[in-house]
Amino acid sequence: MSLIHLPSNCSIEEVIACLDSDGYCIIDNAVSDEVIDAVNDQIQPYLERTPEGENNAVGTLTRRCGAVPARAWASHAMVMHPTVLGATRQFLGRNASAVQLNLTQVICIDPGQKAQFLHRDEGAWDWYDHFPVNFHIEVSTIWALDDFTEENGATRVIPGSHKHNLLPLSFTQADTLAAEMKKGSVLVYTGKTIHGGGENKSRASRRALNIDYCVGWVRQEENQYLSIPLEVAKTFPADLQRLIGYEMGGASVGYVREYEDPRVALYPEEPFDQTFFMELLQKSSHFSNIARSVYNYVKK
Repeated sequence: MSLIHLPSNCSIEEVIACLDSDGYCIIDNAVSDEVIDAVNDQIQPYLERTPEGENNAVGTLTRRCGAVPARAWASHAMVMHPTVLGATRQFLGRNASAVQLNLTQVICIDPGQKAQFLHRDEGAWDWYDHFPVNFHIEVSTIWALDDFTEENGATRVIPGSHKHNLLPLSFTQADTLAAEMKKGSVLVYTGKTIHGGGENKSRASRRALNIDYCVGWVRQEENQYLSIPLEVAKTFPADLQRLIGYEMGGASVGYVREYEDPRVALYPEEPFDQTFFMELLQKSSHFSNIARSVYNYVKK
């Protein structure tokens, strides 16, 4: 069995269809080699001083380097990739009025690293396992910063595993498939899809850029406000500022002081209105009967 590969010019609708049916897809050559080379170059000084993991869960021969948007500006093309982000917003928008950046990290699996334990990414929220099977709060991505092969530890996935709540560790590596792909390609998968890093049997390290997104009403796994200094966040484009968290996470989640737009923290001298409440309430009304009743009441 081979995994699903989509071309670089695939549509948002095709990606969503794969997430619904199989829990993942691979978009081939989603960004150019020049973008990948720039990310590798820009992150290298930080990766060199990143220690390897302390336990088998994160990998004792694996380095995980975060705060990527602040450290590798070339990564913005991947964080804001129109097809990936567009599909994520529509997919998660079925039960959320806002989507935010959950984490960014370069994962470098060094030679000799054994296969990672199988898991679901939504376990980050205290291993909470009561979300309904059809209720999604996260979309994750693994961008290949090197060619991904079975030998060098390509991420392994279990297609269709987003459709049940069986324990990930009830499966074995034999149940998984390697997400082999070329540098610049991306594996997109839901927070419910069982997966794990593969064993690196090669003589070279294997790098990936892990970018995850989540609904706006959960706490981000990587604290973006501390990972990305305020003075750096001020220089980001407005849409990226909002994505990293300078935006309401729901009609009543994430405001500043007197119910002000979170971007006032970046630009305290600028006035911000409160139209976001009605905008987010309207979005919520598409999936919440309570929100719909409130929206119909307050818009009179």
